[in-house]
Amino acid sequence: MITPSFTLDQDAETVTLRARCPYVKASEIAIHVEGAHLRIHIQPYFLSLSLPAPLVEDGREKGEYDISSGILTVCLPKATPGQHFPDLDLTNTLLFGPKAPGQGLASRRDDSQMAEAESKAETDAEGEAAEEPELEIDWNALQSMPAPFDPADAHGHGYGFMDTHAGFGSQIELLAVEVLTPHLDMGTTDVAARDQARLDFENLSFSSDYYAQDFHEDEEIQRLIAYKPSVREALKRQQALQQRQSEPVQAITLTEAEQALLRKLPCKEILHPDTTWTRRLLLGLVDMVFAMSYDQRVTEEEATVESTWTVAKLSATLSSFVVFDTLDDTLRACFRRAVTFPLYRHWRLVEAVLRDVVLHFKLGRRQLLRDLLAVQRLFDNDERTYVLNRLYIHDYVLWLQQCVTDAQIAALASALNHYVPNKAAVGFRLDEIETMVTDAVAAGELSREAEPDSNATERAVILTD
Repeated sequence: MITPSFTLDQDAETVTLRARCPYVKASEIAIHVEGAHLRIHIQPYFLSLSLPAPLVEDGREKGEYDISSGILTVCLPKATPGQHFPDLDLTNTLLFGPKAPGQGLASRRDDSQMAEAESKAETDAEGEAAEEPELEIDWNALQSMPAPFDPADAHGHGYGFMDTHAGFGSQIELLAVEVLTPHLDMGTTDVAARDQARLDFENLSFSSDYYAQDFHEDEEIQRLIAYKPSVREALKRQQALQQRQSEPVQAITLTEAEQALLRKLPCKEILHPDTTWTRRLLLGLVDMVFAMSYDQRVTEEEATVESTWTVAKLSATLSSFVVFDTLDDTLRACFRRAVTFPLYRHWRLVEAVLRDVVLHFKLGRRQLLRDLLAVQRLFDNDERTYVLNRLYIHDYVLWLQQCVTDAQIAALASALNHYVPNKAAVGFRLDEIETMVTDAVAAGELSREAEPDSNATERAVILTD
């Protein structure tokens, strides 16, 4: 069966479904409503949705099929008139019913083995298999969780989303050339070793001379610091709408292109992580949104050919496969990488990007979904980074829709809003470098028009040797 592309809209009384089902017979359309469950079947299409609240079939329902466009439109009454159905644009959530215990992405899987199994299943389906008696299934049988995955049984240590992936060696090798922490085998090192390798590489890569140069010649950087991102106006609109409404409102809506990306994601349910992994995943989201916000600010939201590298490189999650347990550790890694690797390296720029991150989280899940989908589009168009979509982004998009609450996002937005960046904690003695440059300018050794010479910045270089 084929799952058709679809959209859902609502008014106070009804919910309207529009599904694209070309080249079908309207007389064969079957629609079934049972409480909050809506099922539509029309050969070869099948759609089963779990809505936030119940519908009814009481004679007010309407349906029509446009042969020229192939669009099936179904209008169904709400069981409670006036009730608002939230998240009708989060299509991945609607495709799944309530989770049963242990259901979903419960354990680490070897992706190479999964691909082999899928290929075998397709081959078996194409062949002529002997008929077997139908199995009787006890749908009420008690279930138990499978034994925990032992990395030693497969490829060593897992990586990616919740450390649930393995077997991506060849794709990771291509990624490692420019993005990953060098000389590090992700499949045989644990998270602690990856994090230490990340720190060592950042210490080796940081250039006090480069930082001093950007601190001294900062005219372009100051212009970028003054840039006002679009999320700023979006938050103002949302706050204004909220003042006029008694219920929560969303100023952010997903575009048709973004909803199309959601529909193309793997049809997979994500198990609700425990408290530890929920915290880690949320902090990983902060790390990735920081990297994307940096790129959006320095490109003024016009992505360039370097944007893919910038986002992947600035995110420690994506470039070192690490996880974070505290907000302080997460942002310290963001700050260190932002003054070590990208084109513009300036502390005030780092602070501006952090303010952008706060705005993204204040706008809520839809904005964060849009952020992840924007990263997905970047990575899809680059042979080096497309594997990161399979390792992280696809699962993050599904998890954000299925497992994360607005309250969790709001709490994290508040924590980010109250976070005070600590320049000294970054570990590169940035204050001393800036003081050296300022003193050199005051003494006439440097001018705002001239390039700093090696003697004028030599003292700053020594500070981090």
